[in-house]
Amino acid sequence: MPVLCKALENIKWSQNPIMSHDIYVNSRILNSRFDRVQVDDVFTGEYKNVKYNIVEAHYTKKVVHRTKNGTSTRQETVFNGLLITLDMNKKFNCHTLIKPNIVGRF
Repeated sequence: MPVLCKALENIKWSQNPIMSHDIYVNSRILNSRFDRVQVDDVFTGEYKNVKYNIVEAHYTKKVVHRTKNGTSTRQETVFNGLLITLDMNKKFNCHTLIKPNIVGRF
């Protein structure tokens, strides 16, 4: 990754960074509770005066189920994919979310 980022110039890569997830919760991208976050890669940079942040993340929550013999727990995925943040010079008063529906279409 460092060699690729050097070739692309204005981009930085970090692996497993410590970061705040408030921006994703406050923007309602993550609307479920989560217990655990695994962040793999983070790319930051600037293109044509627009700063960007690309995060590969997996958010999970603990789910407890009752069984005949007591309870069982498992981790359920809340979000798994890329989160992209752009620092724009304009203000937006809306949110756009693209999510798969029950049959897998968008």
